[in-house]
Amino acid sequence: MSTPVHYQADILQCPACQHGDLQNQQDRLHCPACQNDYAITNGMPVLLPDPSMNTKLVDIDYDKLHYINENSRNGIYKSWKVIFGENGITGGEVLELGAGTGQLTWNLSHRFPFDRVHATDISQEFLQVTADLIGPVDNTCYYVCDANQLPFKAGSFDVIVGNSVLHHFLDYEQIIQQLHTLLRPGGHAIFFEPVLQGKVMVAFLANLILRTERNTGLAGLTEEDLHKLQHFIQHLTKSKRIGDDREKLASMEDKYIFDIHDMRELGARCGYQSSTYRNNPVFDGNFRINIGTHLERAGIDYTKISQYRFLINAFKENLADLIPRDMVTPMGYFIFRR
Repeated sequence: MSTPVHYQADILQCPACQHGDLQNQQDRLHCPACQNDYAITNGMPVLLPDPSMNTKLVDIDYDKLHYINENSRNGIYKSWKVIFGENGITGGEVLELGAGTGQLTWNLSHRFPFDRVHATDISQEFLQVTADLIGPVDNTCYYVCDANQLPFKAGSFDVIVGNSVLHHFLDYEQIIQQLHTLLRPGGHAIFFEPVLQGKVMVAFLANLILRTERNTGLAGLTEEDLHKLQHFIQHLTKSKRIGDDREKLASMEDKYIFDIHDMRELGARCGYQSSTYRNNPVFDGNFRINIGTHLERAGIDYTKISQYRFLINAFKENLADLIPRDMVTPMGYFIFRR
């Protein structure tokens, strides 16, 4: 049996026309300005201008792909606890974009002192998974909506967060601009995302392994393994090949790896008081490039290339251990303060 859920009606506005309050009419919400109706299904308002919208993510085993389990949930908590603490975030109304299967949402609802958690996703299926994971709590609300057309009134939130979600959005710049309006003065929008400056170091090590293997056959990788490795490197460096080709980006689920300097400039253009980057705090003082995890996600058995640990050790001893403050983790936090 699905966990019953609820939503907060007084912060909603029509995502299509962006005007006026939505009126509750039994099993639907009605917009008197443009006459659009939005269904309420299992207690969740489905606030999509186009109800046929979907995401490819619902068609894959997302938990398995991203190693989601109790340990990963605890890791998410530890990192976000540091980020909230460093930015003086102690409560208020928090909006989560792209709640997915609810790993961050569970922590927001059960481990942080927010007044209310507003979880959103374009997939009602994912949101129901999240609701079932969190259980029947009074402080969490759910909304099926598109991050490109958020159905909330200006100044509704103190904090807006996303855990590895912004890189899925084609028009993420417009979303960052819209969030500035939704935040109260002094509020924060924080995203944990792939970082170009960190990912290129992963790509560099992977490229060294690929070139050495092609010349020496040290690990005896198959042609299929080498092809996967080449594809993985191309994925990490895709920005230099794809650029701003919107047609290609639109066809990809993982669209962007973010440049720190570009994101700071974006925050300034959108009117934020400050825009900063923060390494993943779990790795403070112990930079970890996680090449093994990266390669495993690329479909390559890390044990096959154990003989290449000398390259990874050389990187660690000559770069990471000597200049840890200058290293950038492959995933990190972009923090925009209104």
